[in-house]
Amino acid sequence: MESNVQRSEPPRLLAYTFDVTGSGEPPTAVTFELGSPVSPIAQGAQVVQLRVTQVGFEENSRLMAGCARAWPEILSSIKTYMETGLPLGFAWKH
Repeated sequence: MESNVQRSEPPRLLAYTFDVTGSGEPPTAVTFELGSPVSPIAQGAQVVQLRVTQVGFEENSRLMAGCARAWPEILSSIKTYMETGLPLGFAWKH
């Protein structure tokens, strides 16, 4: 896997290319963006909105399905790490 940072605006935004070497598919673009919380339930709470986008998949991309499965696991692991100091233990058996 190769990646190149395309845009960085710490601590709010990180955008980079995501290229799976040997996949035969072109690189995609991944963006992480932190935003103000939008929560009518937790007004005044200190929460952060994280928006993750990945664009640029070819039509009928094989990688798109794998990425769609992987992102929830990755983000859940990050959340657990932030809350407990330990990442989720999961195996990449997809």
